[in-house]
Amino acid sequence: AYNARAVEIAREEGAWINDLYAAIHDAGLEKCILRDGVHLSDYGATIIGERVASKIKEALKDTHAILQQ
Repeated sequence: AYNARAVEIAREEGAWINDLYAAIHDAGLEKCILRDGVHLSDYGATIIGERVASKIKEALKDTHAILQQ
């Protein structure tokens, strides 16, 4: 519920959203989080890294398009 509300507020404010929790949840928490329940596994770090890189590329494309206008 907290995560959903945070996303809702961010959208209302026009902020870009990169829901990393959703990314690891969709990929499988048991594969992404180590047994300590806190740290990412190598697989989890890869999932997060790919999501972050994807959003950065998306933001750069958007910025480039705006600058070309």
